[in-house]
Amino acid sequence: METPWASGRRSSACCAEALRPGLALEIWDERHLLRLLGERFDVSLGTLGEDDLLALRNAVDHAKGAHAFGDGFQSDLLQATLLWHLAFWRVRRLREAGRSQPRSILPPGLCRDVVVLMADFCSYSSYVRDTRDEAVSRRALTSFTSMTRHRIVNDSGMLYQFAGDSVVGLFGVPEAPPGYLEQAVECARGLVDIGASVATEWQRQIDQVQAAAGVRVSIALGDLQVLSLRPLSRTHMGVIGDSINLAARLNTVSACDEIVVSNTLYQRLPDTLRAEFQELPPVEAKNIGRIRAWKLGPRRAPVGP
Repeated sequence: METPWASGRRSSACCAEALRPGLALEIWDERHLLRLLGERFDVSLGTLGEDDLLALRNAVDHAKGAHAFGDGFQSDLLQATLLWHLAFWRVRRLREAGRSQPRSILPPGLCRDVVVLMADFCSYSSYVRDTRDEAVSRRALTSFTSMTRHRIVNDSGMLYQFAGDSVVGLFGVPEAPPGYLEQAVECARGLVDIGASVATEWQRQIDQVQAAAGVRVSIALGDLQVLSLRPLSRTHMGVIGDSINLAARLNTVSACDEIVVSNTLYQRLPDTLRAEFQELPPVEAKNIGRIRAWKLGPRRAPVGP
């Protein structure tokens, strides 16, 4: 009779054989993982229960803040807000590039050629209506918001806001890094995958088969005014601009798993990327007029009842 130790060793050997040449395989148990996390983030962990995971997350957030702000990290409201909207490594790069004070990282003013990316969960109301356990809906939406924020900020974007089942990200605020237009499109592809993943998991936990699964994404390019939402504030900031309205209008013509972009953005993309798009018929946009737009996707077969 094969012992659990022998079975585990044989499974490890099979996994190692499947790895790409040059890669090594390490098998960690929970105790070893907790020890490594404790050493790296200076936190004592006994298990992987909720309290310990919360302590770990707080320790990781503190490490990110220290990396972003250096010796000046105090975890005050402004610093915490910046770390919510921007990746910690991007905050550090902005500081090293001359925005040394937290108040100078996201000041009021005009930002040129900003990409507005909007992703909206398909058939969200239908999912909620057909979900008997409210906890399932909460977990699904938390997964969606957490993963979409992570994707946006780590693609050099800025998380602007969540509005119900929609997320809005900005690329080019407070300044545009090289290749940010292409990065915004790549982020949109990632959001499509996230939407499909969340919808698939949600569908597994309800009886009624949903007519759509995923997100619809729209992207527009234009100038935005960054403004304080209260006098002298840097923690409560907003943006205004025609491109936000344009992205919202384009989102209404995007089908599930599709990415619809404005013509201005399309014309600025590299030829190799533009070749993947198809032109749409003129879009009738409320309070804007007829607009030219382009579609990318979907990359998978439509999900139907």
